Order: sequence, then C-alpha cells, then structure tokens
Amino acid sequence: GLSERLLRLKFMPSLQHVHFITSDAHPLLHIRSATPRYSGLAIRPNEKTERSPPMKKLTQRLRNTLSGIFTAAALAVALSGSMPAPASAQSQQALQVFANSTYGYCDAKKVAVVWGINIVSAKAVIGNKIMGNITNLVDQDIASTAGRVRCSWEDLQMSYNDAVVLGQYWGRQPHEAKIKAAAIATDWGRKRLYDFILGQTGYQISG
Repeated sequence: GLSERLLRLKFMPSLQHVHFITSDAHPLLHIRSATPRYSGLAIRPNEKTERSPPMKKLTQRLRNTLSGIFTAAALAVALSGSMPAPASAQSQQALQVFANSTYGYCDAKKVAVVWGINIVSAKAVIGNKIMGNITNLVDQDIASTAGRVRCSWEDLQMSYNDAVVLGQYWGRQPHEAKIKAAAIATDWGRKRLYDFILGQTGYQISG
C-alpha cells in the first residue's frame, strides 16, 4: 500500500532523485534511485484515499518536505557555482602556460620525481616557474635527474619529421636519431634539447 511505499522511501539510502508532480486529482511521486528495484517507483493514491483527511495531511507533509529538500539543493548548487576558486584558476593558467612553452612531458616527468608529485601537478609547477621568471630553478630540478629519470622518444612529443631532421644533423637514420634524442633528453630534459637543436641548426622541433 501507499504507507508501506512511503516508509521504504524514508529509509532509502540510495535515493538520487525525487520528483513530485501534484494536482488536485492525481498527486504523483516519482523516484529515481541507484538501486534498480526502487527506480521508477510511482506513488499515486487512488481517489478514495486522496479524499481521506489522514491521506491529505500525509500528502501535504510530503509535499512540504520535498519542497524543503529541493530548495536546499538549489541553494547549494547556486552557492557552489558562485564560490570563487582562485587556486583552481591559477592551476589552469599555469597548465596553459606550460602547454605553450617548449617544456614537455619529459621535463614534467623529471620534476614530478624531484617534487614527489604527479605529472599534472609537475606541469603546473613548471608553468608557475615560467610565470614567475624563475625557470632556472626548475631547470636545476630537471638537471638533477640526469640519467635516473628516463625519457622515451614518445615523452619528447616530437614528430617523425623531427627525427628525420635530427638524423640529418647527426648523420643517422631517423630511428637511430629517435634513440639518441631520447638518451640526450634523459640527461637534459626536453627543453634543453629543444634549445640545443634550435641553437645549432635553427630548426624548431615540434611542440
């Protein structure tokens, strides 16, 4: 019966959504729950039950309770949307600065080891150092990992054409140039390798 279903609703920990549609003739409570057995449960009192004073009181009480829940939820959403998040915004800016720089995944990989953080956080660290004009500090961190934090060709985010150009400069085949570039970056990091190639050949590698 209706009372039993309302009792189940009260003690339903997996409740995700309650939608209360009401009219004078057909009040309807629709439930969406993480538990399949409760999803789609609809409570529609029949006409006789609706006319009974106890049922009218219960329906009104339920309506008032749900109204309070939805008002509180709407307020929480509104507040969360308007709350400032300066740290997050700063991190996003730092990540964008990193992405626009000649530092790369290889460098972030090395900084992550030095700082004991994840790659994304390491990218933000590098971005912040760029914005603060103190990249010499992050360059020291990268240099301190020489030989012990390995970078692969894929970590360098270079193209096949880069391998061809590097191969021509070193007098090697493209696949050999990839191996040599990765070995150098393992010691230097991507940024220093980029600067070296640019200084020696005038060629700007990808990224």
